[in-house]
Amino acid sequence: MKTVLVNPMKLFAGNLALSKTGDVWAYFRVPSESIANHDLKKKEARKITLSFLFKEIARFGEFELSMIPKELDLEERFFGETSLSNDFAPDVKETAEYYARKQVAMLNRDLGIVTQSYYVLGVKLKSYKVDNTLRENVTQTFQELERQLMPLFGYEVDIDKKYFNSFSDVARDLESTLSSINAIALSEDELAYYIRHDYIRGQLHNVLGESEERFLPNLSDATLSGANRGVIELNTELGRSYAKIMPISETPTDLTNSHFFEVAQQMRFPMELKIKVKAEKKSGFGRSLKSKLSGLEKEFSSEDRDALQARQNNNSDKRKIKKILLKSMQNGMERDREYFSWLGVFVVYGSTIKEVLKNAKALKAHMTRRHVTLSSASAQQIDLFYRMLPSYSLEGETRWLQYSSHEGLGENLFGISHQLGNNTGYVIGRVSNLNQSQTIARSIKSSRDLVMFNPLVSNQGVAGSATSSPHIPVTGQTGRGKSFLVKLIMLYLSMMNAKLLYIDPKQEVRRWFNRATTDPDFQKKYPYLIKLINQYHFTTLNAENSDNWGVLDPIVFLAGTGVRGSNATADSDPAFDVALAMFEQVFRMPDQYVKADLSRAISDVITDKWRGKKVGMLNVLDYLDNSLKDETRELSRALRSTVSTGILKLSFSDGSKDAVSFNTRVNILEVAGLDLPSEGQEENTYTNIQRKSLATMFALGKFADRFGSKNPDEYTFEIIDEAWIFQASSVGRAILKSIKRVGRSYNNALVYATQSVDDINSDDDHGQFGVVFAFNEPTETKQILDFVGLEANEKNVKWFENFIKGEALMRDVYGRVGKLAVHSMFPEFTELFKTLEKSDSAKAEELFS
Repeated sequence: MKTVLVNPMKLFAGNLALSKTGDVWAYFRVPSESIANHDLKKKEARKITLSFLFKEIARFGEFELSMIPKELDLEERFFGETSLSNDFAPDVKETAEYYARKQVAMLNRDLGIVTQSYYVLGVKLKSYKVDNTLRENVTQTFQELERQLMPLFGYEVDIDKKYFNSFSDVARDLESTLSSINAIALSEDELAYYIRHDYIRGQLHNVLGESEERFLPNLSDATLSGANRGVIELNTELGRSYAKIMPISETPTDLTNSHFFEVAQQMRFPMELKIKVKAEKKSGFGRSLKSKLSGLEKEFSSEDRDALQARQNNNSDKRKIKKILLKSMQNGMERDREYFSWLGVFVVYGSTIKEVLKNAKALKAHMTRRHVTLSSASAQQIDLFYRMLPSYSLEGETRWLQYSSHEGLGENLFGISHQLGNNTGYVIGRVSNLNQSQTIARSIKSSRDLVMFNPLVSNQGVAGSATSSPHIPVTGQTGRGKSFLVKLIMLYLSMMNAKLLYIDPKQEVRRWFNRATTDPDFQKKYPYLIKLINQYHFTTLNAENSDNWGVLDPIVFLAGTGVRGSNATADSDPAFDVALAMFEQVFRMPDQYVKADLSRAISDVITDKWRGKKVGMLNVLDYLDNSLKDETRELSRALRSTVSTGILKLSFSDGSKDAVSFNTRVNILEVAGLDLPSEGQEENTYTNIQRKSLATMFALGKFADRFGSKNPDEYTFEIIDEAWIFQASSVGRAILKSIKRVGRSYNNALVYATQSVDDINSDDDHGQFGVVFAFNEPTETKQILDFVGLEANEKNVKWFENFIKGEALMRDVYGRVGKLAVHSMFPEFTELFKTLEKSDSAKAEELFS
């Protein structure tokens, strides 16, 4: 193997590069396809796509597949010219910036350089350049000969960038061929960074800054040292780093499920994978694959004859496998299968030699368990560094080469990721790569894939998004982490420029927050969080306080708010159905005739409201009192005795008081005295107070609907932590449907938690939800998998059933699905969200488990 210690590239322009041997290469960015770890169906589909593609581009002779961990540049995403900080709420901007900077610092400390997988495909074009005339062809032949011979004598040939113009057509045709994987020609900036990256791997840098250089010697400006055996030392003006390149020296005979690119992303440390590929010439003059196979067949036949004569037959397993492979390749040739030789290397890097060697050892052990051998290549590190640079050709290479068909090469899963969430936003967790986690901390630590979340972009129709629905359901069994995630989303949302209404029927939020914020040590330790909570406006509606009577009266805050034509009737008013449902919830109607009287009375009161009178739900009873029917008057008396006491005083009034209203940005609305039934409780077992509580929730739901539809020019979010209540009746479902309908046109979103996925899986809900978080509910495992788009096969069911508290399936705005390990990152947030204090016995149980 000859030694190579020079950069193979001579010139580049656009997405094209010229090597010093006269080869022209075209480079393309391949957007990663996010596939959940257990989505075997999508993985197989990806392999088929790749194998067809590799077969198609085999005619170009050579290509290279690269996955580099590109720096995310969190600082730019949070605080750049176009970044998350532009949407920080002005009243808490200082706090939002503090937590954003703290997240960046914590992630950089934990992960080193925070990266994201970036795929590049390079294809050699030279043999596909076509000229129009014989004279041009002759001229080109002499120019190519000169270009290839002069470097052998130490001369350089000056070439103008216009040289690339004659390759533009074939480059465009190639881009069309690559459309199956959505490949996009690299911009000149992107190609410059791709060239530069090899020299600055492991060094903190600004991607945009490093992309602006065009002078090739500057892009390759670095001092390389092999003084430390088995490791390369890289020195640039950015600093010093170390790298180790480990070629794949042995693979299983069958490459099925090799998944090299997926494996590279699942390690706990940043790494690269590069594969240089050369198509085997199947026939023709010279050392073609056909002649090689024919020679090998003759060799086997000769050895068999000799062994037979010597009565020493060699029937070793290795020899049998070679014969099987020979026959398979001969059959493959007849079926027009393409074969490739390829050199693949994993690159591990870091800031110290110790770190690099430790990670290299871990990778080597991991690959050994997958029956893949990596060579340490201790004496060839710098030589391998140059061989794996862009535009280096495999012509003449023999060492560490592997062989496979186009199907085998497709098994590497080039171009996939486990990416979830938004490209900007606060980090709410990580994509867990563990099949089964012991603890949520371990699940988080297993991954470098951050999940950023910004609900403000869900309805903006961003490029590549699979949905424009802003609504966010959080489903799953009680105690799995629903409430924690909902409150984490609320906390981050409250730092953004949006209005929030959090309906808290259990009065939990104030209690949890007060427990922490009244602690002097907590106040001193976390002043920025205290500033944020001080902006929260808590409103407790208590029926014992006469000032609250009637503030949730639906006729007061709803009647007359809808669009009303000249022929409109009162029963089409937004308040009508809610008012009727509330009456029916607290008192069963004796017959349909009495119910008709009640409906007319509600219509009459709504009509009075249209005419400007101050009326409310109690005025409905006044109309019933004037009925000529004894049954109707009896109903009125029964209703009055029911609604004039306890919690119903909040929603039944004479209209003399204004409804509750919010001019503040972040609002927590509590209702004292609610006693809600358990989810799944049979309706015929509801107590009177539970029926009254449900009626009050109807009023709260319509108030939330009204809150989100007041101003279409501002972002509004309603957060409901007990949304299942609205699924228990047709009116409740209608209220939820109404809230969701406000949705996109009003920049409004509903965030709500519910136990059953059936609550969001009806025909009416089709297309209503964008981002989905699904914690497991043991009785609905298959339904949940189906809903998020994963095949409900035995393997996936078992995998999902093994999710622990704090792990959930997430379907993001781009339609990608994966396993989210929820992580608040900040201990003060976790302190706020504690639902109960662990007893000493519970602590002891965990300690000795």
